[in-house]
Amino acid sequence: MEYRFEQVDVFTRTRFAGNPLAVFTDGRGLSDGDMQHIAREMNLSETTFVTPSERADCVARYRIFTPDWEMPFAGHPTVGTAYVLARAGLAPPGTTAFNLEANVGPVPIRLEGDPRNPDALFFNSPRVEFGVRFEDRAGIAAALSISPADLLAQAPVEEAGCPVQYAYVGLGSPAVVDAVAVNPQAFLAALGKPKIEGVYVFALRPQEPRVYARFLVFSGAGMWEDPATGSAACPLAAYLVRHRLLEDAPPIAVVIEQGTRMGRQSFLHATVMHRHGDIDSIEIGGSAVFVLSGTLEM
Repeated sequence: MEYRFEQVDVFTRTRFAGNPLAVFTDGRGLSDGDMQHIAREMNLSETTFVTPSERADCVARYRIFTPDWEMPFAGHPTVGTAYVLARAGLAPPGTTAFNLEANVGPVPIRLEGDPRNPDALFFNSPRVEFGVRFEDRAGIAAALSISPADLLAQAPVEEAGCPVQYAYVGLGSPAVVDAVAVNPQAFLAALGKPKIEGVYVFALRPQEPRVYARFLVFSGAGMWEDPATGSAACPLAAYLVRHRLLEDAPPIAVVIEQGTRMGRQSFLHATVMHRHGDIDSIEIGGSAVFVLSGTLEM
């Protein structure tokens, strides 16, 4: 059988920037093992497979695979899959809002612009869960190859996720963010929590408001950098509200710039509705652009 796929760049309007994603628009007939093998062959950070949803409130189901494992949820695969479905006319005609089914359940999608070629796409974040705060700031700074003075004083190093858990580390400037070089073993030892999947380092530009960030992912082989990470941006948005790092009046809107240092500049737009710091909703989104299409024979 032939399986058609499209590859898009997500959280950008420019080809060869943002975060690339392969979307197989009809994954029926593929086993879990097939999907994992295909994702490994595509060798992108994530590949998605669309199948019919059994839920009446969802237009389709999508499954997200890295080259190594299936993820319960991720942001750039959500935006990219919704973009491909909209362009292919596989979403309800003319609609600018629908649900996709992920392994975490229904994910609301909102489109801006032409429903058949959206200017931007947004999703509602699953619930963000906060974990422990990590107190060994000197050890954490050393593992990041920076000085303890480079850590943002009012920002605790904290665990958060939706549901995959990452460590969030505020730094003093974008230049410090770019200077980070992580020793994964030393970092996990400083945290005392080896199950953290990665570290999100960021610096504030509160006057804009804007955040400059990098996301470094831990894996069995060591570490790699992700150019745009919606599932990490969701907890970051909640973190900024939780610790009053942005102006408090709701809604809070912030642009997260990521991937610049690695040559794949990305822009993620986050809007947080909250009541005195209690989060009501987080919406994350951005643009996407078509790159290529192809077929796979199985």
